[in-house]
Amino acid sequence: MTKKNILLVEDQKSIAKMVARMVGGAGYEYRHALNGHEAMDLLQGGYRPDLILLDIIMPVMGGYEFLDELNKDVGMKGIPVVMMTGRDDAIDVLKAVKRGAVDYITKPFEPEYLLERIDCILQQ
Repeated sequence: MTKKNILLVEDQKSIAKMVARMVGGAGYEYRHALNGHEAMDLLQGGYRPDLILLDIIMPVMGGYEFLDELNKDVGMKGIPVVMMTGRDDAIDVLKAVKRGAVDYITKPFEPEYLLERIDCILQQ
């Protein structure tokens, strides 16, 4: 069985380390990008994750801008995106969903909950 790949787009190193340990420990392969621009470079270079975990507020290119760019490319449009952010306003949730996010998890989050959502999305 091929391991599923996750792209983690997160600028906070402590959160990135925690999520990386969690998904790696659960048997997933992962790559990490510090912002949307780095993530887009990976995707345009041929990397195709099975799921993207995406923060909203990041330097260079934030989460919403990244989603807009992702949606412009037909080949990347179907990659499920889970927002992982400290923003809990209903307007932010709506903006993310309208741009194609399949889930929205607010920080701080329970690691087991995030892993359960990842497992559920990747089993579809």
